Amino acid sequence: MQNEFLLVAEITKPSGVEGEVKAKVHMDNPSDILPYKSFYYLNSSKEYIPIEVKNSRLYKGFAYFKLEDVCDRDKAEKLRGTLLYISRKDAQPLPDGRFYIVDIIGCTISDENGEILGSVTDVLQPGANDVFVLKQGKHNILMPVLPHLITKWEVDEGRIVVDGQVFREVSVFED
Repeated sequence: MQNEFLLVAEITKPSGVEGEVKAKVHMDNPSDILPYKSFYYLNSSKEYIPIEVKNSRLYKGFAYFKLEDVCDRDKAEKLRGTLLYISRKDAQPLPDGRFYIVDIIGCTISDENGEILGSVTDVLQPGANDVFVLKQGKHNILMPVLPHLITKWEVDEGRIVVDGQVFREVSVFED
């Protein structure tokens, strides 16, 4: 089942004295966050609460937001660490072969013979390519996402099929 909300940013700190916040953007292209005029955050009861964006801008890869009802530095400070989400129905459609990270997490990785190699617990984005963190028993495995490694993307069914031989050549145990 797909999550109704997608993580797009994390508030890192206040910026200035008038309630603006600085946020790390969790999107491939930071400028993709600018058109959104509202976000959601989780309250203490784990409910998604909407918050309106009065103004937004980018600077050096970070987003800066002026949010409704956040009018001073003290209120902005209380939002430090807050995760910002958008509703999936408001998200821009992805091209074929692209997936939201939240949909990849939890997928089972198997080889072409059906052998389960692990399940995705995280997706790292260090640079040249994404890296899947797989849980295999008590171990973690780092698997680079390479075009010649993945043979089938069946994310809607909760699985990704890889070339077993290439998997063993490129994956790294992390403990």
